[in-house]
Amino acid sequence: MYSFDLSLKIDDLSKTIVLQKAGPAPAARGCAVDYRIQSVHMYRDKIAVFIGVFTPGFLGDNIRLMAVTGTVGDS
Repeated sequence: MYSFDLSLKIDDLSKTIVLQKAGPAPAARGCAVDYRIQSVHMYRDKIAVFIGVFTPGFLGDNIRLMAVTGTVGDS
């Protein structure tokens, strides 16, 4: 099992916002073998990134989605 880091680099502001910091993956996530960005949605200064979590299945990988959210504003 492994986890992932997700950060957003904003060139206009010359800063990077960490949305997800790698740490121990929770047992409920299963044995994740891959993570992929499925979609990104923004509303005003909020961002939601939907991540596909791939786990081994009987006939191939299973995928579940998890959301990582954050604020992109000046705070």
